[in-house]
Amino acid sequence: LEYLAREHGYRLRTVRAAINVNHDQKTMLYKKASRRLITFDGLKIAVLGLTFKPGTDDLREAPSLYNIPLLLAQGAHIYAFDPVGIENTKKKFPEGKNEKGSITYVNNPETALKEANACFIFTEWDEICALEPIKYKLLMKTPLVYDGRNIYGLEDMYKAGVEYYSVGRAGVNISKAILGKTAVGR
Repeated sequence: LEYLAREHGYRLRTVRAAINVNHDQKTMLYKKASRRLITFDGLKIAVLGLTFKPGTDDLREAPSLYNIPLLLAQGAHIYAFDPVGIENTKKKFPEGKNEKGSITYVNNPETALKEANACFIFTEWDEICALEPIKYKLLMKTPLVYDGRNIYGLEDMYKAGVEYYSVGRAGVNISKAILGKTAVGR
C-alpha cells in the first residue's frame, strides 16, 4: 500500500506509522533484554525459531531477521535452532564469525539452550513448544527467556524458576530473589 501510494505521489503517514510500529514490535524483546543485560558481548544466546511461522522455511518479515543483526553487532555468540529454516538463514548470516559476534546452527533446541545466558523464542515450532519449562532451568547457565510467541504460562515458568518475558503480559522476574543482582553473570 505504501509502495503504491509513493508510486502515485502520495504519502500515507498512517500506513508508515503502522509499518514503524510493526518493526518496533519485532525488536521489543531485544530492547527489553538489552535493558536487563546491559550488553550481549561475549554472552551465549539461544535463538529458537528463525522462520516467520511454523511449517515453512520462509524468512520474510521473521523477527529473527531483525534481532540477529542486533545481537551480533553487540558481540553475542548465537546458537540458533529451527527445524527447516537454517539453510535460508545461513544465506543471510553465514555460520561462524559475524560482526563482533558469531552464529552457530544446531539440530535441536536443547543444544542451543545448553549453558546459554539468555534465550529468544521467535517461532512456535512443535519442537520448541514441547520443551518443558524446567528444561530452561536445567540447561541454561542463566534461565532467562524472552518469548515472542507467548508459548508458556507465567505460572509454569515461575514454578520452574525461569525468568520469563513475553508479549503483552507481565514478566516473571525471579532474578532479584534468586540471583540478587541486576545483570546476568557470565
